[in-house]
Amino acid sequence: MEDKKISYADPKVKRIIQDCFPDYRGHKVRVTNYIPLNLNSWWDGGSRTYYTFYQPSTHKTFQVHSNHPFFEANQPRVLNQESIPEDVLLISHHIFCGKDCGIEIHIKPDQTKLLE
Repeated sequence: MEDKKISYADPKVKRIIQDCFPDYRGHKVRVTNYIPLNLNSWWDGGSRTYYTFYQPSTHKTFQVHSNHPFFEANQPRVLNQESIPEDVLLISHHIFCGKDCGIEIHIKPDQTKLLE
């Protein structure tokens, strides 16, 4: 699967976004096979990416810290994509130069069934 836009109106997608980012009011949603290796999430130049791990079967979320090297030096920042359990998705919310770029659902190629 390549990167593609998906409908916010899909009930499963809407539930994921409400569980992970309940304050999100936009409708831009994409699915991608790209799994970021670095989970840095602090403001830099008006840009930031928020990350959340999400388990669709239980609707549990785990918010990732900002991982700032000075303020949170002991937090892990590097992600090994093999360490992500098969039933867990990585969801991100991008803000670039103050503009909301939407939500990305990062899935491994063998996880497509989690969105069906």
